[in-house]
Amino acid sequence: MEGQGGFDWSEIERAYEHVARLEREGGAESERNAAYERLKAHLRPIALSMACELAPNPRQAEEAVDKLLTYLPMLVPQYAAPATPCSQWVARTLVAYVYNTVYGEDAPLSSNPLSVAAPSPASQSMHELIEWLLQVLTADEFAVWYDCIISGCSIAEAATLAGDTPEAVLAALERARRKVRDAFATEAGRQALTAALGMDLKWLGAPRRSDHSSVAYSVANNGAVAGVAFIEERRPREEGGEERVYIAVACRWHNDCWEELGALGAVSEPHCMITPAGDCIVASGGGTTIRWSEVGGVESVEIEGVVYGVSAGAEVMVGEQSGHAARWRDGAAERLSQENPSAARAVSAEGAIVVGHAHHKACIWDANGAQRLLGTLYGGRSEAQAVAAEGQVVVGMSDDRAFRWSLHDGMCALRQGEDDYSCAYGVSHDGARVVGKMLGDQGTHAFLWMPDVGVEDLNELFAPWLSRMSFLECAHGISPNGRYIVGEGYCADRERKEAFLLDLGEAVPS
Repeated sequence: MEGQGGFDWSEIERAYEHVARLEREGGAESERNAAYERLKAHLRPIALSMACELAPNPRQAEEAVDKLLTYLPMLVPQYAAPATPCSQWVARTLVAYVYNTVYGEDAPLSSNPLSVAAPSPASQSMHELIEWLLQVLTADEFAVWYDCIISGCSIAEAATLAGDTPEAVLAALERARRKVRDAFATEAGRQALTAALGMDLKWLGAPRRSDHSSVAYSVANNGAVAGVAFIEERRPREEGGEERVYIAVACRWHNDCWEELGALGAVSEPHCMITPAGDCIVASGGGTTIRWSEVGGVESVEIEGVVYGVSAGAEVMVGEQSGHAARWRDGAAERLSQENPSAARAVSAEGAIVVGHAHHKACIWDANGAQRLLGTLYGGRSEAQAVAAEGQVVVGMSDDRAFRWSLHDGMCALRQGEDDYSCAYGVSHDGARVVGKMLGDQGTHAFLWMPDVGVEDLNELFAPWLSRMSFLECAHGISPNGRYIVGEGYCADRERKEAFLLDLGEAVPS
């Protein structure tokens, strides 16, 4: 019988049932005492292993376990009556006793519920997070936070375990959320949270201090970023005076520093793509296309048109040429659509499937150039922006709403609100994570979509890392493995638009 963390609880449960039966039937005191000693002997090693994951040091873990074993004659009748398995109530009691041991507060047992579903043993990172939480939350708030956030209970389930109303549990959870955000608002707090969850947010700045702004468009599986910095220049006017011109410079960000790759000119919408391995970048805009590789460095790509997407090995490039969707293989251009306007926005990992639009309708082109229209959400316009590794999932925008298309489900809106305005720009290689932008209370907000979660505002998910007035405006890309997200937002510390890199770490299950 598997219980908490995969431990074998079979002997413990048999000893627990024997003690419970003696309690119900009023067995002799000597028999009950002997039964309790057997239960303690079986329970101590597992309980100590669990407590060591929660307590800051072994001594405090032992104190919590000693307290648990001392109070067994009180606990067994309490939990045996509703036939609660021992593997479930031991964890909730240990959390309470570790809290009491470390911080000296007596929390009622009934107010420290844990999930009925047995969680895995805490990792070292979870230990660090719990240690932080114990410093800022009351016993009730910590119990509700543990129940709902770590163990995944619903409000109703947490209320049942706590013996309280859903309204009271929800209020405690909101108090806990506020306190946690306040606690992690400091630099030390953010570092602790990063260590605990693996999450992180980095504002990438710009290659030069004088740069006007920066934006990240694409990210590799190792966190290397392809983006653009805009450099402000003042140029004389023919009629006299000066005008401001912003020059787009393609850049690579890796190991916490920028590397300038080359200027694309005074172009308002440059494009920058990095391969999954991070070993090649293609940047295009303003009639200029350049390619960087670890082996060959920076070189000019002599093509007519603009490149919007590249395959995993950068052998295939897709984009637009003279108003028509185009694909380049081995330097040779292939027109994909006779429609004008049309454009190819992205290509699958192997270069066989291309997505984009033809006369304002999202479409797919296969390896032979055959075109398939994907339709629209509500009969208006649509445009595909990105495609998963094998071409099985396509994302983009239709009728001002972000969509996800698959062979099985067709085109589906990611959000259902009538006043929704959103667009999907990136998708992981397995098609399970989608990023983009949506309308929020500060303009557009970056979002992450997953099947079981739906659309989540990245400003909320990364709130502890965002200083006051900073916000994530748009997510332009996600790494093929789904771990990293890049885009642009407003960095209040430097009072400008900047590229950002998000590391989802362990926060979102793969």
